[in-house]
Amino acid sequence: MVRPLEEMVKATERIAEGDLSQGVRVTSRDEIGHLGVSFNKKTTVPVPAASELVAFGRTDAEVA
Repeated sequence: MVRPLEEMVKATERIAEGDLSQGVRVTSRDEIGHLGVSFNKKTTVPVPAASELVAFGRTDAEVA
């Protein structure tokens, strides 16, 4: 049970650094597997939408 959670933590850290392409491998149908499926749904942001969110978070000075 520890390995899937460790994988999810590492993927979350990469997402926090801006890599929105992260997902986790789901190998079980228990609660941890369900959590992995939900995690993957949250990380499937279309690339244009993700870049728009990043641009939205910039200040006017950064964009100019």
